[in-house]
Amino acid sequence: MDLLAWNLGNPDGNMTSLQQGNKTIQFHPMKGPMTTQTLRGLVGQDPYHWRGDMPNFAAFNSAFAGLLGGQQLSDADMAAFTSFINTIRVPALSQSEPGRHHAECDAAARQAGSFRQPK
Repeated sequence: MDLLAWNLGNPDGNMTSLQQGNKTIQFHPMKGPMTTQTLRGLVGQDPYHWRGDMPNFAAFNSAFAGLLGGQQLSDADMAAFTSFINTIRVPALSQSEPGRHHAECDAAARQAGSFRQPK
């Protein structure tokens, strides 16, 4: 993580919304200063993104084209990428007993799949 805050947003953008249960949350296109987020320990932490405006990991697929200038991943590749990201663990607590780690790490390890395997 670079620990820098970036003033993100699109002044010409539109308001967006996300349905969470029976509540609709509105998001302004100007997000304000935000810092880089980690990809570690994401299992069960949705919705994602700084404001919780991405309902699942697949919602980031548009960033491959819109932000990175490439192409969106196929559904199969996005599923494999998601499985891979879900294996990235939060490191063990440095001042704890050896072998102790966050509870979601075991679940993330079980999610390891085809993304790491050669095709």
